[in-house]
Amino acid sequence: MTKHRNRIIAVVLLAVVATAAFLALSRKPEPAKPARESQPSSMAIAVSVEATRVAPVRDSLSVVALVEAWRDVDIHAETSGIVRSVSSEVGQKKAAGQPLLKVDDEVAASALRKARVNRELARRD
Repeated sequence: MTKHRNRIIAVVLLAVVATAAFLALSRKPEPAKPARESQPSSMAIAVSVEATRVAPVRDSLSVVALVEAWRDVDIHAETSGIVRSVSSEVGQKKAAGQPLLKVDDEVAASALRKARVNRELARRD
């Protein structure tokens, strides 16, 4: 029983000594303070002070560069016809579904009227 107890005490003592050694060796030494900080400085440094004021800020920058599009978009008309008006300019941003130009729909409207007449004639027969 005493041998067992002596072993436990030895293990605990060894653990305490190992922990103390680890903590003592793992502490980082404080960096030495420079001589300037330990003694007050008697040298004056010249500085200039200016009051703050509101002033305009330039928010643009002019540069010469080559610009290429990140992605290209092909535009196809769903119908054919004569373009009557253009509602956008080159480089202008447009939202999805916004018209870019107006096509004369006279030919398409005539074809629609003809198809409706043919449908009515087919129903009568």
